[in-house]
Amino acid sequence: MKQIRLYLSVLLFSTFLLQYSCTTFMERAWLNENIPADTRDEMDDQIKKLINIFQQQTPEKFEAICHPDLWAKIKNEAADYVKMISPTISFDQLVYHNNMYKTNSPSKESNSVFSGMGDADYSIFYENKGAETFVSTGYFKNDTIQTAMTATFCKIAEGWKLTNLHFGNLSYYHQDAPSLFQEGKVLFEKGHLMDASIKFALLGDVLKPGGKNWVYHKEEEMIKYANEAGQQTIDTYTFPITIDKIPSLPKIMGFSSTFGENSVRPLIDVQTSIPLNDTTKISIECDAIHAMIGTIFPGVDLNNEHIVYSAYNEVEEGAKEALTYTMIK
Repeated sequence: MKQIRLYLSVLLFSTFLLQYSCTTFMERAWLNENIPADTRDEMDDQIKKLINIFQQQTPEKFEAICHPDLWAKIKNEAADYVKMISPTISFDQLVYHNNMYKTNSPSKESNSVFSGMGDADYSIFYENKGAETFVSTGYFKNDTIQTAMTATFCKIAEGWKLTNLHFGNLSYYHQDAPSLFQEGKVLFEKGHLMDASIKFALLGDVLKPGGKNWVYHKEEEMIKYANEAGQQTIDTYTFPITIDKIPSLPKIMGFSSTFGENSVRPLIDVQTSIPLNDTTKISIECDAIHAMIGTIFPGVDLNNEHIVYSAYNEVEEGAKEALTYTMIK
């Protein structure tokens, strides 16, 4: 009797393992070149159709490639969306970032794929609308801003259909969020607070290139560190900063950043008492500020090939905006 019970227990346990294994292995994932060739070919065709809609400005063709749920949401705005996006992106310059393919468990309402396990990798979350899901992330070539396209497709009875599409900033000058974070962290630890703050501000702009569904593995760490660094910068600098070593007593009102030829440049706002039309004196004053800027903002003179200064006079009450005189040093 004991033997029968023992055998029955082993049989039941084995059946459980078999069922568990079947449930587990219903979900499989492939990345990039490991994706089956026939699936890659099918998805290449789908992505070409998607790109053609924007290149040819034919929003009416969205219906043929969209999942019915997505088409119901976008059909009234599709034409405006294509009209808005098409002129801003060189759609013939698409570079694939990652392609991810997964078979889904039917018991899940939502699921995710991921690009890898490294510090710079990310997950893409999606609604489970079919037995198979394909997510393509890519960016469009541009020297300054690299715009990402994140397209999610699912396979239903009618074939592969688009379930989500998002355009967003992936990187500035080919620095994405993890790269900006690492560089900003190094600068912050050196005490170079201005440059670190600029990196962390840019990081915020490129943290979600695929919208809310794109989550970097280190996103929480990046946000937490950047916020703490930002608070320390706020606590360190109280604006305006009057430079009393210069006779005209210019005031630094704050800093931000601007796009340069090959990099992001610090932009320093200066309130000057010198009339803006006296460009000779303003230039001399700016040279004097630039000569000592590294003592005010440590590292800014070492880390940047160029610094931009925007000078303006005190804004009169009621004026809409101040006239400025910009100098690059």
